[in-house]
Amino acid sequence: MSSANAPVVIYNDAGGKKFNTRSGGTWSNEETISTNTTNFQGNKIVVDSADNYHVIWIENIDSSRGIKYRKRTSGVWGTEQIVISNAALPGYEAGLLGIDSSNAVYVVYQPDQDSGLGETIYYKIIASEIVGIENTLDSTSTQPDIYPSPYAMLYHRFPSSGIPVGIMPACLILSDNGSGYADVYYLATISESEDVRLISIGFTTLHYTGEDGKEYVLQGTAV
Repeated sequence: MSSANAPVVIYNDAGGKKFNTRSGGTWSNEETISTNTTNFQGNKIVVDSADNYHVIWIENIDSSRGIKYRKRTSGVWGTEQIVISNAALPGYEAGLLGIDSSNAVYVVYQPDQDSGLGETIYYKIIASEIVGIENTLDSTSTQPDIYPSPYAMLYHRFPSSGIPVGIMPACLILSDNGSGYADVYYLATISESEDVRLISIGFTTLHYTGEDGKEYVLQGTAV
C-alpha cells in the first residue's frame, strides 16, 4: 500500500515482471519492471517513507538462478541490479524483502539444502541503490523437508519506513526439529548480535521464551 492507501502489486505475465497500482476501482497503471519471462515465485515489494517502491524477483542469470532488485523513484524505474547469482539454488525463491527507518533495504536468502552449499541464511543491505556485501544472518537453522527456512520479513510502513536501524533484518525463520515439524524462530540483528526467541505451537496454545529466559504461554480459544 502507498501512503494514500492505494494497493500496489508486482506479478509475472507473458511479457515479464509487471508493476501495477489500483485507482478508481481499476488496475490501470501497469508498468514493466523487467522483460525477463522466467516464471519463478518470489516477487516482493516494499514502500519507503518517500513513496518510492523497491522490488525483488527471481530469474535465471547467466544460466543460474538468482535475485534481482530495482527501485522506482518518482515514477521512474532505476537500473536492474543483481543481488545474488552464483548457482541454480531453488532456496533463493524464498528471498525476503524488508526496509528499515533509514530507507535501507534488506534482502534475506538461503541456498537450497540439496545444493551442497549448506543451509546458511544470508542477507544483503541495499542503500541508495548500492548492493552491499553478503552477511550471515543464521547458520544453525535447517530447512524443513524441501522448504526454505526464510518465512516472513517484519517491517512497518508508516509513519516511518520500517523497523529501526540496527534491528533489521527482523524475520521469522523455520527450522526442522527432526519430528516431521518445523519450529518457528524470531530472528533480528541487534547491536551486531542475534536476538533469537523460540516460538512453539501446542494443540491450543502458543509458547515463547521471553528476555528473562522464562517460558510464556498465550492462552485463548483455538480457531
